[in-house]
Amino acid sequence: MINVLKASRAHPAEEWIAMAVGVTDPYGNPFQLIELLWNKGNKLRRATEYMKTRGDIDDTIITADEVDGGVKISYRKNGSVMWIRKNGIGPYVGELARTPKNIQFLVTNYRDGDWTIKAPLSAENEVRALYEKWYEGLTDAQKDAEEKRIRLKNTHYQARRDEPIQPVVADKAIEAERAKSLAIKEAQLNDRELELEAREKALLDADAGLIKEGGKVTTYSKRYLSGLRHTEIKTIAKNLGIATKNTDKSETVINMIVESQKPPVSTDPEKVTG
Repeated sequence: MINVLKASRAHPAEEWIAMAVGVTDPYGNPFQLIELLWNKGNKLRRATEYMKTRGDIDDTIITADEVDGGVKISYRKNGSVMWIRKNGIGPYVGELARTPKNIQFLVTNYRDGDWTIKAPLSAENEVRALYEKWYEGLTDAQKDAEEKRIRLKNTHYQARRDEPIQPVVADKAIEAERAKSLAIKEAQLNDRELELEAREKALLDADAGLIKEGGKVTTYSKRYLSGLRHTEIKTIAKNLGIATKNTDKSETVINMIVESQKPPVSTDPEKVTG
């Protein structure tokens, strides 16, 4: 959820959120929102106004910075995504901040079929690349278990158990929404925008390459980690798959986390020499 504590009629929440975009957040990343669209075609799990999807999610708290007149960003653990229809019409939309924890939440649920990442495209690209990298590392048995889990979650059993399972068809409204946005964008594009679009694609490809090589796009900064308790640092390391020892000090674990977010140095002579 995105909570704005100083919102008013004169200065609504949307205005404060717009001011927060790009401001360095507690993780050390520029603040950015990820917009999700609920898949209405999933008859097993229908959304309702103000419904919440809970999980290991960072809630965002935006407050006024009384010193410089800007905004302050903080995160609250064990948050949720709240689903609403903008102006009471259209598909249900949920928003959450782009943080390492929220990216991992989206990766974990990437193929569950509840929602689709609408924007930004770079977040969809990062989550998809991380999921594919995780999936490629599974054994055949683990892949079978993952496919079975997804299939069972997204199927609808008929009244008679001997009847075949009917898969839920993904909501076509999302694709229509994307097609509409694409048509509008194409109508407005000029040479300059085409150039920017090409640059954006290059950045997305670079992000996917970074992830495949073992790096991270949305990261934990050393400054953020240094402000945590030792147990919290060890938990983050565990979630990232980093093996630590009981005797490792906080500084050691922090350095391990920071290094794990960088792609490994290539020993391929062609890559080293370019």
